[in-house]
Amino acid sequence: MSSVTEVIQSRAEQIMQLWSVRAAQTASAKGLSRPELQNILPKYLRALADVDEDAAHRRRRFLESHLSARLRQGFVLPEIIEEILLLGSCVAEVCRGVSADERPNAAEMEPLVLELNQAAAAVSLMFTEYLLEDEQGERAFLRRIQGIAAEARGAEGNGTPPLLERLADVLSVVTEAVGADGAAVLFPEGDGAAVMASVGTLAEPTGRAATDARPLFQLVAATTNASVLIEDVATSTVQLPAQLRQSGMQNPVTLAGSRLPFEGSLSGVMYVIRTGPPFSTRQVRRFEALGHLLSALLENAHLYAALRAKIGELEDERQVRDWLVSVMAHDLRSPLMTAHATATLIAKLPESAPRHRQLADCIRNSVARTNEILGDLLDANRVRAGMRLTLRLAPCDLVVVVRDALAELVAAYGEQFFLEGEPSVEGYWSAHDLRRLAVNLGSNGAKHGTQGAPVVYSVARTGKCATLAVHNDGPALTQDELAGLFRPFSRSRAARARGVSGWGLGLSLVKGVVEAHGGEMRVESAPRGGTTFTVELPLDARPFQTEFASRGEVALDDGSR
Repeated sequence: MSSVTEVIQSRAEQIMQLWSVRAAQTASAKGLSRPELQNILPKYLRALADVDEDAAHRRRRFLESHLSARLRQGFVLPEIIEEILLLGSCVAEVCRGVSADERPNAAEMEPLVLELNQAAAAVSLMFTEYLLEDEQGERAFLRRIQGIAAEARGAEGNGTPPLLERLADVLSVVTEAVGADGAAVLFPEGDGAAVMASVGTLAEPTGRAATDARPLFQLVAATTNASVLIEDVATSTVQLPAQLRQSGMQNPVTLAGSRLPFEGSLSGVMYVIRTGPPFSTRQVRRFEALGHLLSALLENAHLYAALRAKIGELEDERQVRDWLVSVMAHDLRSPLMTAHATATLIAKLPESAPRHRQLADCIRNSVARTNEILGDLLDANRVRAGMRLTLRLAPCDLVVVVRDALAELVAAYGEQFFLEGEPSVEGYWSAHDLRRLAVNLGSNGAKHGTQGAPVVYSVARTGKCATLAVHNDGPALTQDELAGLFRPFSRSRAARARGVSGWGLGLSLVKGVVEAHGGEMRVESAPRGGTTFTVELPLDARPFQTEFASRGEVALDDGSR
């Protein structure tokens, strides 16, 4: 009776012939051109016949050295394992075919089966370790390209060229990642293509129209796969640029091309070439991953540039509008002041009848109100531009200021305003601006709250702060309305629907006055609880005006206060 080792030694050629037939059938059924281990298994089979003490170690090293090359060529793990285990079944079949006196028994077959199972397990472990290492390497290349794109986004701020001007840097990373000799990116131009960037053996002037690259560009652009692979450019039936044809005359040159992006509207085409061994499956997959990232970054760069352009247009429009508002407000003040002075003179003339004085007072009041509106408009413009209002601070009583505001509100809206809280809260503030604040909050409550419902003011002193709360009943504010509440010229949908008049300046001025005093404000609104605006002011606002002045912040004061 012969041992399994003896059968392998004497019938190695028969075993490999059987394995080749079975493995080729299996590979063909899975769409593979040939078995993965066709060149390795004959040597491994002979190694299985070794019986010395170091044989198992040598076989392990044999698998590692030979399969590492196959790993880098992108083999598929299930096929490798299947082919190793298929070798064991072929050995067993040949053993069954020998004469009875030479046939190994079942017990002698067990070590071979164990050996092959261990080999399959070792291959799985190697494959897992390689994939982890390869994935980490791929991520490193992806991060480098993302870093280039991140730098390009700061083009206007730090002088870094935008992404389109840094495509050569991206291509250098791509060539390194896939082991290519050269790379290029083509963008559509008319009926052909233009070179946007190129490196390595494909380097040529940027922006040059590549007329002879049109067939290649169209081939890659029209593919429904993630990439196009031409294994030998010299013998390819595809019309390729003369530069590529010539490079493949001496040594085989492989080309891989990728559409940018894979799907959707075409932005461009990227391709790489390599002299010598063709790109492995794994390198092609990595090339596709880098192309996918580049497509996304180019799209982001396009959107970012469009957004910046739009922001620039809006900023120009805003500056023109702000300038017009300022000019209009200042220019209107001159004739208004003239009208006010004239009305004052009319009222003081000795011969003026009571009716004349009454009309003069009406003119003066209207001019004063118009002048106040223009002041509000200018201040709202300053707040919108990020400027802090300049205040004329002096000792005053917040309760007295609110009472003055309520008297004005009652004259305009009726007896629906009430004051509660402490009898006196003194501090160092601008009485003029706090009165404007109180009037605007009360007017807002009367306009947007339930018609005729009370608008209640509460004044209190808490520690080193004074608190003013203004509450009105009515529908709750939505999240969108809360978000735009203090934006100049912004009015709620409910106000527009009810036909409530106003410019939408009041609350933006309130916020500007609070911030100029160094205070804070908050808004609470609930379906059944109404809306409450709460203002907290430091008892002495002078340090805050000094602070913003010392920082060199811009502040405008036209002398109206």
